Amino acid sequence: MADRREVLRALLLGAAGAAVPAALAGCGVPGGGKPIVDGPGPSAGIGGGSTPRNPPGPGDATRPEDLVKMYLQAVAGSLDDTDRPARVDAAKQFFTPQFANGWAPERLDITVVRMLGQPSRKEGSTATTVDVTLVPVGQLSPQGAVAQPTGSTRLGSVVCSFDVVANPDPRGSGAWRIDGISSGPDRTLAADLLLSSDALDVPLGLFTPVLIYYWSTAHDVLVPDLRYLPLGGSNQKVYTRVVNDLLLGKPADWLDASPTQSGLKLGSATVYPRDNQLQVNLSGSAGIPPQDLMTQLRASLFPTYDKGVQLVLNSQPQQLDGTSENYTSANLADFPARPLTVPPEYCVAGGTVRPVRPEVAPPPVLSNPLNRNVRWAALSRNTRMVAVVRDSGGHQGLWLGSERAGGDYAPVSGLPSTTTNMSRPAWLPGQDRVLVAADGRLFAVDAGDLTAVDITPAQYRVDAFAVGPDGRRIALVSGGVLFVAALLPAKKATTVGGPLQLPTIDLVGGSLSAVAWSRVERVVVAGRLPNSNNTYSLLEITVDGAISQLLDVKTEVITHLTAYPMPPAAGPVGAGKVLGQAGAAGKAYAFEFQGAFTRFGAITPSPSPSASPGKPPAGLTPLAPFYAD
Repeated sequence: MADRREVLRALLLGAAGAAVPAALAGCGVPGGGKPIVDGPGPSAGIGGGSTPRNPPGPGDATRPEDLVKMYLQAVAGSLDDTDRPARVDAAKQFFTPQFANGWAPERLDITVVRMLGQPSRKEGSTATTVDVTLVPVGQLSPQGAVAQPTGSTRLGSVVCSFDVVANPDPRGSGAWRIDGISSGPDRTLAADLLLSSDALDVPLGLFTPVLIYYWSTAHDVLVPDLRYLPLGGSNQKVYTRVVNDLLLGKPADWLDASPTQSGLKLGSATVYPRDNQLQVNLSGSAGIPPQDLMTQLRASLFPTYDKGVQLVLNSQPQQLDGTSENYTSANLADFPARPLTVPPEYCVAGGTVRPVRPEVAPPPVLSNPLNRNVRWAALSRNTRMVAVVRDSGGHQGLWLGSERAGGDYAPVSGLPSTTTNMSRPAWLPGQDRVLVAADGRLFAVDAGDLTAVDITPAQYRVDAFAVGPDGRRIALVSGGVLFVAALLPAKKATTVGGPLQLPTIDLVGGSLSAVAWSRVERVVVAGRLPNSNNTYSLLEITVDGAISQLLDVKTEVITHLTAYPMPPAAGPVGAGKVLGQAGAAGKAYAFEFQGAFTRFGAITPSPSPSASPGKPPAGLTPLAPFYAD
């Protein structure tokens, strides 16, 4: 089997190959234009598994419906401002000459749309009308970011009608052309450059999602921001794109992150290969310590580039660490070390927290008499701390335990005293702090003082939540609707930023019940399927709402989700394994999903991790499955 880094090298370089530009072939360095990047071919990418290709043309369509679908991919390609006119020309290739002459986009920004269902066609006397239901999901910026549209219709759908006629030019390729476009009265898409959200994901081979890393506003950790990298072209274009996105772009408004603020004069900046390293030659003031800039470059270039980087500022080579893996310590999704393969699963069975697999030894912190009557549980990333939600006196309470405290479990104060509706807790990476939801409120608890602090965003109810693997983003379900927000951990407090709603249009609005992070840039959410009595499924969606996919799951109401998003250091991988709980009362069961939906079978642990006397009964039903946070 080919190494996945080699696969991604071919994916990102495309048919143009990895030829070094003539201007870089010798010792000279170009002195003008945007940063030029070159070097060994890219070796990875977040998406993976496809081959770059050019957008389809009208000659590829054999039916009017296909023509419309392909038109929604036509503007894929370079996002540079200088290349936007070419995108207009690509769209006009699908039009009749008469319609093309009278059509001009109102703006050169690309509007990303999600297509609902399949196109429908109606035959007319002079044309075939193809109706497509589209949901505008955002504007694609020159830096490859998708910003959600604003206003009352930002999450609404629009029926767009395309008049398709026989190709009037016998010399042109293909049998069909678009002779008119109209859309609903509340929002017009007819005069926009439209791009299907399907084009942004890897399978079509037109774009791939990548992560650009910015420093948090406290400048203590890196925060990922999702971008879309056009595929194809030389390594020069690929690396130039990533460096430009980092230096010229800014993070999404909802993130707790700061723009690079480089102050670099990009007009004279050049990046070129030397000594089997990627040499980044920039002029101006970096604005931040050069090693911090190097950390951003290494994190943002990986996995498209996984070798050493030499940073040159104002013609002076910087004596920096550009080859070791130390830069990963600034990313909590990698550090403290997270396994590059799926780690052991844990669950609650017979009221006791234990590993799902009998061959996995339980961590010592689970050997405590209070490891009983447990509903939900969480282990810290190093499995040395535990948080358990326990039944006590007809209500639920939260206890924290630590190896440092001799394994003792201590109750948490400050939570609703009569609650019977507490969520699974979650440890924040790199901190002795846990989050938990109770009665629609979100609380943070320090292991030191064991006092819950209400951190619920104003005017929101928190029914379910999931902490991002980097610890600086959180996904929330509020009123059956999905949101993402910044999570701002500090030494004395944790706060939640302003939530951004995501359009989960494949599930019934208001029905969402659970959420987890399936990848660094995507979450998976549970909700009811349309036109069903009580059938639930899973939807995976990017944190900007641009890409979503309904997963092959049909089950009872899903009350809990957790997942293991693979760390960035693992390179290009797909969704991690998702664990969950479905059903209700005595019929609840645990499940896992990674390409297929599977119920967990009964387990017979030996020996029992609980200190309670007696042999545990055989055939315990595993519930509340989870991974160490």
